[in-house]
Amino acid sequence: MVSVLIGVRLSAAQSAIARGPALCAPRVRQLSLGPAVGEPLTDVCKFYAPRALGHGRRRMSTVPATMKAAIVRETGDADVLRFETDVPVPELSDGHVLVKNEFAGINFIDTYHRSGLYARELPFVGGQEGGGQIAAITPKAAEQGFAIGQRVAYSILGTYAEYSAVPAAKLLPVPDNVPMDVAVSCVVQGLTAHYLTTDAHAQLIKPGEWMLVHGVGGGTCQWAAQMARLKGYKVIGTVAEAKAETGRATGCHELIVLKEVAGKSFEDYESVDVVGKVMDITGGTGVKAVIDGIGKSTVDISINSLARRGIFVSFGNASGAVPAFPVLRLIGKSAFVTRPKLLDYTVNREELLMRANEIFGWLGSGELKVSVDRTFPLTAPPEAHKYLEAGKSKGKVLYQIESARARTPPPRPLGHRAPRRFHRTPPRDIGQPRWPAFSSESPTAPAQPAARPSLEDPSMVVAPWMFMSTATYACPGEMSVRTRYGAARRGDFYCCMMKDWSWARA
Repeated sequence: MVSVLIGVRLSAAQSAIARGPALCAPRVRQLSLGPAVGEPLTDVCKFYAPRALGHGRRRMSTVPATMKAAIVRETGDADVLRFETDVPVPELSDGHVLVKNEFAGINFIDTYHRSGLYARELPFVGGQEGGGQIAAITPKAAEQGFAIGQRVAYSILGTYAEYSAVPAAKLLPVPDNVPMDVAVSCVVQGLTAHYLTTDAHAQLIKPGEWMLVHGVGGGTCQWAAQMARLKGYKVIGTVAEAKAETGRATGCHELIVLKEVAGKSFEDYESVDVVGKVMDITGGTGVKAVIDGIGKSTVDISINSLARRGIFVSFGNASGAVPAFPVLRLIGKSAFVTRPKLLDYTVNREELLMRANEIFGWLGSGELKVSVDRTFPLTAPPEAHKYLEAGKSKGKVLYQIESARARTPPPRPLGHRAPRRFHRTPPRDIGQPRWPAFSSESPTAPAQPAARPSLEDPSMVVAPWMFMSTATYACPGEMSVRTRYGAARRGDFYCCMMKDWSWARA
């Protein structure tokens, strides 16, 4: 009868084998397994390491205990955003996955959280948009079809970090033909632009009617202008002089070019009579919807540009928060106003996937163009916020998370055969030991203890526990430890197969 010990770290396995089965007996469970070469396997012991893996969880062996992240410990200007190196990696609840982030998106709402305009409990990890590969997964998440190594993007709070614990319901599978930086760009800005141009206007605008989109040279409204055109609306865009080419690239039917406000993220809306130009373009009717992320500087322009029963959609505060105004202001044209947010337009997974799939479809077909303006290393977090708030961006701004830690090789898929560092033992006839024994020739306890084998022995090959089910065999009187990777590394997981605890030594 052969026993198998799975998932013991190499150093612990050596100690356990030498001291006998009593050490491990309380922590094993008996299973049944089919026959192997040389002798049927009837008893299998599975060792669980909950502190390392968590019950039922699977994860990459490279997941560390701590990570690097950009943290806000007090509200204020961009300099309060601090890079820290010893932040604990988030714990997983069932139904969540751990994502190893490659990029994190930077949005104006992040600056509102950091400055205290939108209150959050301190301290907190910044960001709410990220993407990368799944590094660990729980059973309920696996049931939804997700797997380790899968490329995903998502939106939750706390993405300026190497790792994020994400509910599986929030994950967006990233198609192979969409680069990860583009996929991350679409999670907040793309989904926001989608709901603004498809639903936030409450269908008060119909295809062929005019829509005014402010700031089409920036991030979200670049998306919004293109999506509005794809939905069949006629689009008027406003843009700063320095971003005029970016604005033209969105395909707006009409473009109103404004002077810049030095050092700000918005245009000088007093430099041009925007309402007059809108009325000239629309034949004095006005627009049926205004998409406004500028805020304080444009509220009057937006309301005065509306057509009868038009809607003012205010979703941002780039120039400051929209001041309170009496509802009676809307009576002139029986106008509507709304202040929406993304969470109310992605209330369930079906709606989230509907929006994401349409966006990824447009990206894949080339109908939607995304401008990734600049990426910043996570190690210098204030610089990206300063860049965004100064109005320098002409597209999406990202943190590149991978630069915060030396890149590690991607996990090898199950079945991958990497080059071996040790040569194979020559093949033997069926029924003969597949791997040479390294105790005595007798299957019973030897009179003298066997020599302690060395990992330098070319006949000994080692292997992580996760591959053991397809890679281990045993014969009477022998113990084998092997892997697809080759060399042993202290602290990794290995499988140990032996016939008799009393004589097997390591």
